[in-house]
Amino acid sequence: MSTIPLLKHFQHHFNVEKSPELELKEERDELLRKNVELLKQEEKLRVERDDLLRKTVRLQEQVIELQDTQLHRVTDTVQKDLRSFSTVLTQNCRSALAPKNLQKDEGKAHGKKVNSSPDPDRSKNLMVFGLPEVEAESESVLKCEIDNVLAELDEKPIVVAKRVGLKREGRERPVIVKLQSREMLLSLLQKARQLKQSESYCGVYLSRDMSLAERAERRELHRTLKELRESNPERQFRIRKGAINFS
Repeated sequence: MSTIPLLKHFQHHFNVEKSPELELKEERDELLRKNVELLKQEEKLRVERDDLLRKTVRLQEQVIELQDTQLHRVTDTVQKDLRSFSTVLTQNCRSALAPKNLQKDEGKAHGKKVNSSPDPDRSKNLMVFGLPEVEAESESVLKCEIDNVLAELDEKPIVVAKRVGLKREGRERPVIVKLQSREMLLSLLQKARQLKQSESYCGVYLSRDMSLAERAERRELHRTLKELRESNPERQFRIRKGAINFS
């Protein structure tokens, strides 16, 4: 046993009064003991504070890394969108200028002056692609086939049909169908997708009649559309009113 407890035991047993010096010593020892406890608590708090600081720094570093990652992703997306927009803009500008330039080039290539006379009226003409061509196909046989195609769309207009282009083995030529009204043409074009569900004519598709320059422009437009869809599968690209739109 230590001295102080023995003194307390002795004083309590023999009812001896403590001297002032002894009381001061006890108070001092008690203060020292409390001071030691406070120091221990302070040390514990310091350790906890340092640990909290380390965790805070680690969290801040993770936040910075996450922000950097998100920034890189946003930057990549913006650059990709800018490339897509640039391609679309270039193609749309080219499409707007192509018919006139192509017509001039065609005239130069054939050593002819460009004919400034207006193009024939195509506003009521329908182009039919993918319709099988038989040997020695007569106009009546062709007209009957066209009537059957249009009947799939629940339309029975009076038409005049003829094949156009050079005949090549293993490849059917397109058909120009002359209709009586512009309204009938628009109605057929609106229903054209229904042919995909047809058992007999699922490989046939319809389009408005276009000049050579417009056909070349449309081929280039579809080529660009295909490239954009392959390089940006997460986006949707469509041709609307002769231009490529994306979302």
